[in-house]
Amino acid sequence: MKNKLCKWMLLVCIVFISQIDINAASKRNLTDISELTAHRENYFLAGDNYSDQLTNQIKFQISYKYKIISNIFGAQFYGSYTQRSFLEPVAYRYDGIVIPDSLYQPEFFFKFTPSIPYLSYIYFGLRHMSNGRGRDGEVYWGDRAFLEAEFELSKSTHLNIQTWKRNHQTNTTLDMDDYLGLAQIRLHHDFGDIGFIKDFSLATTARLGLKDSLSTPYQVAAYFQLFSQNSKIPYIYIQYWNGVGEFFTDYKKHTSRVRLGYSLSI
Repeated sequence: MKNKLCKWMLLVCIVFISQIDINAASKRNLTDISELTAHRENYFLAGDNYSDQLTNQIKFQISYKYKIISNIFGAQFYGSYTQRSFLEPVAYRYDGIVIPDSLYQPEFFFKFTPSIPYLSYIYFGLRHMSNGRGRDGEVYWGDRAFLEAEFELSKSTHLNIQTWKRNHQTNTTLDMDDYLGLAQIRLHHDFGDIGFIKDFSLATTARLGLKDSLSTPYQVAAYFQLFSQNSKIPYIYIQYWNGVGEFFTDYKKHTSRVRLGYSLSI
């Protein structure tokens, strides 16, 4: 019963998040949802699951942050929640859904916006990462301090760099640093309109600091709209992942696949 309830809650979250109009929310006063804004990518994707039994697979991520304090020593203080999950609709299950993997990532962090050329902002805070299964099924990457900086190299090009330091006193899955790395870089470029493709942008993400025998995992993502640009319509989103670590529970597994869907924030 508990597992079934969790699955239905995931589906409700997807529907709820898809109805949020971020642009409209930003016009409201500070006592309502205007303090809730997109944090990481929010997307809903579909693709094949290339395993022993070929099945369709859905991958989605929800990620929002809430401004808790507007000004504390010149910074803003946020709490955020990010969840990335995989769903597999299967006919032989009575509830029709299998959830092979989930990542739960709450964060608390300060946001600094120093007056330094090319530097947009700095995040500094604490992050928790686990699959939430508990007991023998628990995969836990530990509570960690993280530092993140966003650079505006030009009006159309942004570079994001993250690094983190795990608390070795926590009961973590010990070899995860070898497979998920010690840092991450993301380069995003907006190409603008290309014919009937509107507001086309490309983002490449790579993880660094894996053990020497592993190649660098990377993700390439394309976002665009067709024929006309409309802020109320989700972007078409094509995502390609190559490397280990796409699945959090089975983090040693190497995957190489393309997924297609839509994105609510980029």
